[in-house]
Amino acid sequence: MVYRLKIIILFISLLLSAHIQAQEHYVFSSISSINGLSDNRVRTLCQLPDRRMIVVTEGLVNIYDGAAFRYMHYDEQRAYSLPKYSGYHRAYVDNENRLWLKNRFKLMLFDIRTELFNPGIDSVFVLLGIKEPVVNLFADTENNFWYVTAKNALYFRNSTDRKATLFLRNVAEVSNTPDELYDIAVHEQLMFLFYKSGLMVCFDFNAKKELYREKSFEGKNNTYNGTLMVVPFRQYLYQARNGGNRGILTRFNIINRQLEKVMETDYWLNTLTVDHTGNCWISSHTGLWVIDPTLKNKLLISPLQLVDGKAYESEISTQYNDNTGGLWVGTVNRGLLYYHPDRFKFRNLGLPFFKPTSNKHINVSSFAESQGAVLVGTSNGLYRYNSRTVTIEADKTIPAASACEML
Repeated sequence: MVYRLKIIILFISLLLSAHIQAQEHYVFSSISSINGLSDNRVRTLCQLPDRRMIVVTEGLVNIYDGAAFRYMHYDEQRAYSLPKYSGYHRAYVDNENRLWLKNRFKLMLFDIRTELFNPGIDSVFVLLGIKEPVVNLFADTENNFWYVTAKNALYFRNSTDRKATLFLRNVAEVSNTPDELYDIAVHEQLMFLFYKSGLMVCFDFNAKKELYREKSFEGKNNTYNGTLMVVPFRQYLYQARNGGNRGILTRFNIINRQLEKVMETDYWLNTLTVDHTGNCWISSHTGLWVIDPTLKNKLLISPLQLVDGKAYESEISTQYNDNTGGLWVGTVNRGLLYYHPDRFKFRNLGLPFFKPTSNKHINVSSFAESQGAVLVGTSNGLYRYNSRTVTIEADKTIPAASACEML
């Protein structure tokens, strides 16, 4: 069958789906203040159980349903003091339809149902059974909440419970010297505490008993004591640490208790996420890094390609992998970007790609895959499509004037 086309549609995705993700062509849709986003300075992202996206910008919390935005204002002057959190924007959603937002020694609370800022955090903690000031809080990937109090007690609230219970006393003294708890991760029946010093302590979750401890920076000073973000995935604990003007990404194997250094940079790593296939995503001021599960293939996505053909470079402040496989990217001053691997299964390759000399039309009759490329048979000879460069070049295997009707 012969197709006479001015626009040739090649079904590239199925032919090349087995190739490494470094060959993926990332094209983003832009969502900015033009589309209703309150501010183009995106600070953090998360998702509600009903799949709506939370987009935190300067001064406002945006709720996006894919078509329109709703807004929740907040007043940092009425925020709850969080003296043990020196990091930047982190957002958590609990089982009571509440959004918790912490940033630089402050904690803010929102009621998702009423879409209102709640300045009465003290009373909420009392209802949870915590009667002393909270100095930091965390949420793990199982949506359990953890609270550190002024007396160094660590309280735990299961995702299905409405009350918090004491898990550990003197959490700051676990390392035998005063240390600051930076993050918490849970993997099956194991609970991990991560400290400013680089110490990691593993507990039996049910018995509340310490099993072992590891030092992330054994034998040298910990220069990465500025911020920490931990993301568990399968048997691994990914850790992005920053300090001074440097960043480091490591991966701890829970099974063999080996720590691998994935990469080290001379700039901070803003946020860390892992998608459902195991690809690790890191935002930074140089762009967006993606690293495959083998750690062998690292790709820096910069500049960012948009669906309208434009491209720009921007610092990436944050990213979020939603529960449908989509990737949301927050930029410092360009708003929000969205990518999904299934959105662009087809790529349009028009007549100019074939660089015609005299013919007004190209008759395309056949396709075949060959050595990672796609051969295209036409009435004007054989062409080869390169997915890396997105170009079509004449293949001189047969004369240019030949009609190639079958491959």
